[in-house]
Amino acid sequence: MSDDPVRCPYCIQDDNFRPMKPQPKGQWFVCEMCGHMVMHDNPKFQCRCRKCEGFSRPLRDGVA
Repeated sequence: MSDDPVRCPYCIQDDNFRPMKPQPKGQWFVCEMCGHMVMHDNPKFQCRCRKCEGFSRPLRDGVA
């Protein structure tokens, strides 16, 4: 397993994507800036942060 941190695909820290904070038991990670969540052990998990929700909404009149 790699020692590289899990990183948020939306937030930048210095010159890289921001590392996400591991949660209890290390099953999921959360970005402390935007709330994006990742759960590697559950392929059906869908993040409900504002940015992910914006991508999943259909466009209406050209506006997300």
